[in-house]
Amino acid sequence: MKHTMRAFSVGLVTAGLILLGVFYFTGGDNSGQADLNTEEMITKIEEDGYRVITEEEYISYSVASTQQDNSNKKNAEETVDDEDASEEDKSTQKEKADSSKDDKEKEKQTEKASEKDNDKKEDKEKEQKEKNKEKQTASTVTFTVEPGMASSQISDMLEDLGIIEDAKEFSKYLDEHDYSLRIQMGSHELETGMSHYEIAERLTN
Repeated sequence: MKHTMRAFSVGLVTAGLILLGVFYFTGGDNSGQADLNTEEMITKIEEDGYRVITEEEYISYSVASTQQDNSNKKNAEETVDDEDASEEDKSTQKEKADSSKDDKEKEKQTEKASEKDNDKKEDKEKEQKEKNKEKQTASTVTFTVEPGMASSQISDMLEDLGIIEDAKEFSKYLDEHDYSLRIQMGSHELETGMSHYEIAERLTN
């Protein structure tokens, strides 16, 4: 019985000591944390990888961040304006290029029209020169048919005067078309370059 009481007493004492130790150590830690000053808390927080700043620093940081955002926004707007201006410049350059192209096309058309006019003028000048040449080349000859002249004799005289080129061909033409018997006596105005028909008509009228 005594041994049992002693064992029970020893158990109570041991339990009390254990509870006292637990309370002591737990209560000591809490009181130690409560007794930490500001600097020790900052040091403890920084050791854990965090950064502690004052209210002034926080305000300064906020203001600087706001200014930076505004600056970035302004730069972005300026960039957009520059892009718009660049697009306008491109559009203006394109319009100038199109205008220059139209001007070149007009110049080409004007040059072509001028060339056509020059060609027409040259053709007219050539025609006029040919006409003048024909007028200068053509000469009028008064040919007289006397009584008793044969058509062959008339042809030979006309060849000598340069009115016709071949007397035999002209005589053959007169015979084939019945002009030889209808030739009229007298003077007849003939021109160089006349056809056989024209000469025959002059001689028979």
